[in-house]
Amino acid sequence: MNTSPKTHSAEAPTAAPVADERHLAAIMESLDRLMSIEIRPADGKLPAGIVAGLYGACRDYFGEPLTGVAERRLRESVANNSTVLIATGAGIGPWLPQGETDGPMGAAALGRAITLTLRAKVVMVTEARHAPAVRAAVDALTYPAGFKPEIELVEPGEREGRQASQRLVTLYHPAAVVFVERDGPGSRGRFHGVRGDCRSADDVAQLHHLANLAARSSILTIGIGDGGNEIGFGAHRRRIASRLPGDGICRAGCDSGIYTVTKTQVTVSASVSNWGAYALAAALAASFRLPEACHTGAAEEILLKACLEAGARDGATGTSALQTDGIPLATHQHVIALMEAVAATTASRAQTVEPQPIHIFNTATTKGPRLVC
Repeated sequence: MNTSPKTHSAEAPTAAPVADERHLAAIMESLDRLMSIEIRPADGKLPAGIVAGLYGACRDYFGEPLTGVAERRLRESVANNSTVLIATGAGIGPWLPQGETDGPMGAAALGRAITLTLRAKVVMVTEARHAPAVRAAVDALTYPAGFKPEIELVEPGEREGRQASQRLVTLYHPAAVVFVERDGPGSRGRFHGVRGDCRSADDVAQLHHLANLAARSSILTIGIGDGGNEIGFGAHRRRIASRLPGDGICRAGCDSGIYTVTKTQVTVSASVSNWGAYALAAALAASFRLPEACHTGAAEEILLKACLEAGARDGATGTSALQTDGIPLATHQHVIALMEAVAATTASRAQTVEPQPIHIFNTATTKGPRLVC
């Protein structure tokens, strides 16, 4: 009998396997926490202390991480070679005459993730004042061959919004419609910014008609926002009002307040709308074990500079500073890096040790995507 003491192997013990669903649930929880970290710089004058209330109102309704709900519904609804419409663009003059950087950047990154994971066609929907930034964001990223998004323009006005929505649904038969930082009307039909500024319905493209038509047509709708005034939050208006009493007041005296009445089937509430889109992109990357579908810090810098050069401004300060919602670029990159790290935990050992090089952004100057009229 060998009575010599047992020796321990140099190889680390193998951890007990984690079920895919349980692992993904933990990832979605982490992504939700990252996207809902509130940062409200004082110089931006954005209302502080509202992010937790907005997120909590949506989370109470779904009872699970918002990124998880949105990712699962996309995966269930969007087939290969189907079409997903992504509507974005917020802001109006004189503060934001060509829109803000929050929205187009998130839409482009999410669109890229959808093309890589779901292999679906993406069509961006916006209005003329926001088109340069949306075009610049799309041009800054590299999509799979044949999947570069097109851009559709919708004119301001009630009739124009209804007609455009009907045309888009009839033309593309979308499997899903996603709204990223896109304002919806209040109960009086007026549109508001998160600070309480009031805008006439005749001055903005009324893309809430697209959300309503999609819902009636049994098309999946997802709203991504950060202030309660964006399309999607209408489904949680009462819960928001109870959590944030006294907030959401229209500065022009409109008794409807800033919170929209427009609903979507899933609402992703984040501290910055771009972060909500990035978190959803990371959720798709994790689910498909495709880490290259994540947005990255390097791509964030390219996107931000491209949108600023196209005329978009920081929504918090109305300036062309290298920031979004008053938050410096470096901070956004840190949050994005954490999302990447969380999503990458589902990748295989081969993928994490020897990643394949992939160009996620396009530094060449291009003419932009085709405008479909």
